[in-house]
Amino acid sequence: MSNKIITGDEPEIKEEKKPDTSQIEGAVKRLSEIDFKLNVNMFYNQLPFIIFCFGLIGVLIFSSHNNDILNKKIDKLSKENKELRNEYIIILSEIMNASRQSNIAEKLKEYNIQNRIGKDTNYVKEAVVPPTKITID
Repeated sequence: MSNKIITGDEPEIKEEKKPDTSQIEGAVKRLSEIDFKLNVNMFYNQLPFIIFCFGLIGVLIFSSHNNDILNKKIDKLSKENKELRNEYIIILSEIMNASRQSNIAEKLKEYNIQNRIGKDTNYVKEAVVPPTKITID
């Protein structure tokens, strides 16, 4: 111990107390002295609760199994959806490309050459004049 003069300006120094081990030892002793006294009648009295707990465990296992199956189906369907969307975009772009006037004109030339009866006869010709809007007054 040291002699110190404490004035009102200085805070007091408090010593930190260590936890009392006797309380912990007492709690452990009380837990170890418990006699569970298991007998057949007590087991039969608790049987409905035990069956209920096993039922809950069964429901939990069933639910998690179903969730796994659903997740696999969702993944499979989302992949298939992406593939079908890509196929749709590809087919749409092919249709738009095939419907251009220049592409149609090339196909018509091939069609006219194959089905030509005379040398100067063309069945279908490309429109040179753009379409006009008809208005009625």
